[in-house]
Amino acid sequence: MRELILAAALHLSREPGKRASAHANARPPRIPEIDICNKSPRTIENLGVRGFNDNHPSIRELDDDRGKSRLRATKSGAFENLAEKGRELEVRSGDRTPRKEDIHFDNDLRRRDDRGQTYASRMLENRGNSRETSGMSRNGNGNCDVETEEHVPILRPDEKLLKRLDTLADHFQSKYNMEPSFFVRVPGRVNLIGEHIDYCGYAVFPMAIEQDILVAVALSKGNDVRLTNVDSKYKDFQCDMKNVSACISDTGDGPDWYKYFLCGVKGVLEVIPEESAPGGILAAVWGNIPPNSGLSSSSALVSSAVLLTVHASQHKLSKHKLATISSRAEGYIGTQGGGMDQAIAFLGKAGSAMLIEFNPLCGTGVTLPKTAVFVIAHSQACHNKASTTDYNLRVAECRLAAQIIAKKRKKPWERVQRLINVQESLGLSVDEMVSVVTTELHEEPYTLSEISKNLDTTNEKLKEISLLRSFSDSQTFKLKQRALHVYNEAARVVEFRRTSEENGMMEEEKLRQLGKLMSDSHTSLRKLYECSHPSVDDLVDKATACGALGARLTGAGWGGCIVAIITKDKVSQFVDALKKELARCGIKDGFKLEDLVFPTEPNQGAAIYTI
Repeated sequence: MRELILAAALHLSREPGKRASAHANARPPRIPEIDICNKSPRTIENLGVRGFNDNHPSIRELDDDRGKSRLRATKSGAFENLAEKGRELEVRSGDRTPRKEDIHFDNDLRRRDDRGQTYASRMLENRGNSRETSGMSRNGNGNCDVETEEHVPILRPDEKLLKRLDTLADHFQSKYNMEPSFFVRVPGRVNLIGEHIDYCGYAVFPMAIEQDILVAVALSKGNDVRLTNVDSKYKDFQCDMKNVSACISDTGDGPDWYKYFLCGVKGVLEVIPEESAPGGILAAVWGNIPPNSGLSSSSALVSSAVLLTVHASQHKLSKHKLATISSRAEGYIGTQGGGMDQAIAFLGKAGSAMLIEFNPLCGTGVTLPKTAVFVIAHSQACHNKASTTDYNLRVAECRLAAQIIAKKRKKPWERVQRLINVQESLGLSVDEMVSVVTTELHEEPYTLSEISKNLDTTNEKLKEISLLRSFSDSQTFKLKQRALHVYNEAARVVEFRRTSEENGMMEEEKLRQLGKLMSDSHTSLRKLYECSHPSVDDLVDKATACGALGARLTGAGWGGCIVAIITKDKVSQFVDALKKELARCGIKDGFKLEDLVFPTEPNQGAAIYTI
């Protein structure tokens, strides 16, 4: 007995707002998967879409005890009017368009089939029986059904990821009494160099990592966003889709986990047509990125919500557009980020780090030296950048520094937002800007009144223009130090890329130079930007003593992780030595030694997984 399974995930070939008739004479794009979820039988009858046939690349074959070939939409309650009954739609194969008389329903949907197969096992068998497709490179987390450079790929998970998806699907069904219709994965990231300069307009050098946020998703017939987390310390949450904005408002010491998710939903609802917005979303979240570690767990959660909401809304947006929406959406939580975390989440590639540039957003893959390995280590000091003013103060200080320099160099300062703006207006290099900063800004902290006087404006107008509304009149600002870090760090990013791609340099010398750039970066972050932490500084020293060629904090700082560079032949020895040092000093509650130090390599960016 054979059965054909049709994955219930939709990717339209058009951007929202574009007419479907555009380029009518052009060759139609390949539509790999057909969405029949939340469609009435009459709607399906009138779809007239291609793909309901045995040759469709997304169809899988399995044995069936009734001896009939069928197409199955693998989403419980695929139609809104059947959702409560937990039944599964089936359509006989062989016809281009399903007929009403071909529609059947199964009432005996079970978590495990007659052979006792789990959800993930069925997925693996489906993948094995499918038509051959091009495989992803290492760390790709699956084989590709649909992947272009422009859009987030639709993948079939590999064996390693299947185990996690099975656990997540179990949790999803235990909460919602139905199976998810698709999954999204968004990775964390480690920034190798270029800290605190993305919001100043300068290029950064991150790579996506293996640790990620996974979300299982289904649409509901209601209007609620319902969230659950595999980790029981994160409580379930539910709110009406219309109240998403109100639920984001923070009244506690720090944002609750679900608010990051809601930020992503809100970001999408603001850019897609209202009529295409999903009625309700059921989501189960599972992440293994250490929170408050500097590895972008919060941005990954926001970005995953953006991706799943767009997918559920039957739109197909470019990676660049998704990254832009995600960056803007995270601002709803109260942080003024620059877009690096979201960009690498969507643009990341297995096997290469990325040079991320802004305005316009652009990601360029950079192959790292073959003998280099980057190791992440956690300081056991946590910091939530959205729960304090530290992060936003640095953003404001950089803006104020740019505005004062522009004013002193007789440029219109009111429109200056970032340090790169004043550099471009002056037509100087970053090295020359270091000299400008030294000349135009003084060492002592500036008061708000002094800055207003320099700019010939009032305190109130300055607060409105320069992101200062959350700061008191007594706040002081270290403008020279922050600007010096930014311009020097921007130069280090350029040098890091040049060294990585240098063909005429011996590997040993190349790694030595990369290590020095990383160590210089940390010194600048500690002394000029003042965003390090004693535990982070101590860990950097320990890493160097254990053999690292260079090490620096990664992420926003004030705690979290460091990243160290080591030669491949010494990585095991280095990891063991650093773990011994951490064990000797004591492991804090809530941490496990085996999770505190681990090597990493460039990983695949965001992906959608079908079932």
